[in-house]
Parts: sequence; C-alpha cells; structure tokens
Amino acid sequence: MNRVVDPIIILVQPQLGENIGAAARAMLNCGLTRLRIVNPRDGWPNSKAVRSSSGAESIIYNAGIYKTLLEALSDLNFTVACTSRKRNLRKKQFNIDDALNQYFDNSLKIGQWGIIFGSESSGLKNEDLDYSDVLLSIPSNESFGSFNLSHAVLIICFHWMRKIKELSSIVKDNVIDKDYLLASKSDLSGFFLQLENELEKGGFLYPPEKAPKMIKNLRAIFLRSKLSKKEVKTLRGVINALKRSGMSL
Repeated sequence: MNRVVDPIIILVQPQLGENIGAAARAMLNCGLTRLRIVNPRDGWPNSKAVRSSSGAESIIYNAGIYKTLLEALSDLNFTVACTSRKRNLRKKQFNIDDALNQYFDNSLKIGQWGIIFGSESSGLKNEDLDYSDVLLSIPSNESFGSFNLSHAVLIICFHWMRKIKELSSIVKDNVIDKDYLLASKSDLSGFFLQLENELEKGGFLYPPEKAPKMIKNLRAIFLRSKLSKKEVKTLRGVINALKRSGMSL
C-alpha cells in the first residue's frame, strides 16, 4: 500500500498573469488543485490569470499568496525545486521520474509537500534552493533548455498523474505517524536561527565575511539528514541545555 498526498504547486515571482492562469489550467488537467504564489510581479488578484485559466478559476481564486518563499514553504515537510541550470551546489539534480521517486521513497514520513517553479525570466535563485530537498531538471534541447512556465508545470503535473495511475494500490490522505513525520521548513528555520545565534555569540562564525558561507554549509549538513520533527525538537533542547549550563557552542 502506497500512501500519497498530492503536491502543492508553488510559483515564485511569476511575471505574467496569463502564465499563472495557464499553469492553473495545466494543474487541473492533471487533477491537482492547490496553488501557492510568491510575490507575483503584477500584484494580486490578477484578472488576466482568471481569464487564461479557462475553467480552472477555482484554483486561481483559492491560491495562497505569500511575500517570501520561506513563508510559502513553512508548513511543508518536503520540496522539489525545478531548475534547468546546473548548480554549483551539494545537491544532486534528478530527472522527473527519479525526483518524484524521492517523494514516494519517503512518503510515509511526509505530510504536506510542494513542487517549486521559478519566474519566467530567471528561474529560481540559489537562495531559493536552500530549503529544497530535491532538484529536478526537465530534459530538453541542450542549446535551448528554457521552458514556458505553464509548460513546465504541465510536464511535471502530467508525470505525477501518470505515476499515480501506475501504482497498483494507493491511499490518498493526510494522516501520518507523528513519530516519523519530517520536520517542516518552519521547524528547520527556527532551529537554524537558534543555532546560528548561539554560534555567533560563541565566536564560531568568524571572520564575519565568511559567515554566510559557513552558515550555508552548516544548513546543508542538516538538510541532507532529513531530520524528523522529533529530532529537531531534540537538537533545540540540546542547545537550550548547553545555554543553561553556561557552555557556549
């Protein structure tokens, strides 16, 4: 038995209302209905998005609007980021099927999850990938690999729908054993801020000009570990215990 939850589609700084509407239409074609939008360029609501959704208006009207990507990810336990560019990051880029399999392999530990798409002009920035668990690349012409936003959404959503139909036995629900639930991005963000604050007090983040790189490397260590909510709570308790004892990190 495979337990699955449909992904939330997250558009980061989309520029054209027409592309947002077409993306919503593509989602509904494939049975997905939950859309989150981060800082849309032309503001919100957007009448062009409604008109171009062509029957998927309910997705537009019910879309969540967020100022930052971290806010949009705060309650998610797992994220897949779509990028066509090769990144100088310690994260492996997967093809579509292998990226989705990363979700299925961990689905019993995942509550809510999302697939992230960047803007039409520049895609996702490196900092947008900080909280991503998996990087996904759509195969394309090597000399012309940039997809229209709505086309990219359609391709990924279609692959999701196909994978679901291939599974012989699935259960779609939001019930999960809390002992195994992965930490949400909000849990991780709180832990990182606490850890980094104490490390700064203890003089670890020195010299200052190297601190951003050191912080990124530290976060990468914990993100690769796929910590559970319980594990994050334990780590935060360790930090608090060290503070009470007068020891610095």
